Amino acid sequence: MTRRLGLAAALCLTTIVGFAVIVLGREARFFGGGPSTEAQPLAELSTAAPTVTQPPAAPVVIEQYVYRDEYIAAPPAANNTSTQPPASSPNEPGDDDAPPPASPAPSQPPAAPVTTEFRGPVVALSGSSLTVDDRRGQATVVLSPDTNIRGGVLSLGVIAKVHSRLQSDGTLLATEIEVSAGGAHEEDD
Repeated sequence: MTRRLGLAAALCLTTIVGFAVIVLGREARFFGGGPSTEAQPLAELSTAAPTVTQPPAAPVVIEQYVYRDEYIAAPPAANNTSTQPPASSPNEPGDDDAPPPASPAPSQPPAAPVTTEFRGPVVALSGSSLTVDDRRGQATVVLSPDTNIRGGVLSLGVIAKVHSRLQSDGTLLATEIEVSAGGAHEEDD
């Protein structure tokens, strides 16, 4: 019973203090209010001097930036002998109707080779190719003298983890093969 009375007293005290904070905060303009004019008699309002409000100052623009989209043409192919027309002079400020000047294409680094990695049992093996049954399907790679084979000897049924690189003709070239014993899929996670 005393616990309930203590909780009730704490709730009352908290409510009173909360209202006091709100009223005092409003008077001090912490909550965007201020002294209310509703409580003043009408006679006091009519005798109060009218306040003169000043119009807000016009915003001042310090600096202005203009952005334009520019079209950059692809560089001509190495065997193409056509030349690109010379770049025109840049547009003058305020000349919005003219097309943007042509700019040279940025040099881009050559694209990185596409590499893939898969794992599964070897289902076909010849002198120059290897087929692995991956979880996603069968994948055939081309073997080269530079292919690094680690962990054992390639044979049918062994588990092989193949690192390969996509060739320009669309075939996969095996760069590294990791061989492990076993005849079933092993999870690689």
